[in-house]
Amino acid sequence: MIKARTRSAAGSQGRILRRTWRSQGASLRRRSALSAGPAPGAAGGRVSVTRPIVTRPIRGIGIDVVLIDRMSRWLQRYDSGTLSLVFTAQEIDTCRRSAHSARCLASCFAGKEAVGKALGVGLEGMRWHEIEIAHERPAGHRLTVTLRSEARRVSLARGIVRWRVTAIRRGRLQMVYVLGEGKGHIQ
Repeated sequence: MIKARTRSAAGSQGRILRRTWRSQGASLRRRSALSAGPAPGAAGGRVSVTRPIVTRPIRGIGIDVVLIDRMSRWLQRYDSGTLSLVFTAQEIDTCRRSAHSARCLASCFAGKEAVGKALGVGLEGMRWHEIEIAHERPAGHRLTVTLRSEARRVSLARGIVRWRVTAIRRGRLQMVYVLGEGKGHIQ
């Protein structure tokens, strides 16, 4: 266990903030070999089968935070026609059917913004419909990104071929973190 202490320069009390990190050596290491058990004809011998490790360079990172209350007001105030200016029909339908529709819509909105940031151009030159954030099931935590038209062209020009999306809710805030990965190579 590693402990780090920092002193705050603000105020005369000099509060001490502690952060603790646990080193999980085994969980941080990648396994490169599988144990296949005893080899045929070998008494108690083990055969090591290596798996190729595919590394993908990170080409873009984006993060955005949205107030869930704001999306709740949008759902109350606007009909599907107005919401369709920003969201795709699939996103609206999925979120309306969800038990947590405001949270679902907040994930879609923050995801679109985060993808724009990961592409390095924001949403300039793109339409909102070119970026679709889909939930694998209604109100599901697993999100996927689908790009169309200009957004897809910009993504491929930056070398992004795969997206990883994480949504986190803390109180009234919905945060979406997006990672754009390039083509992998086998080590």
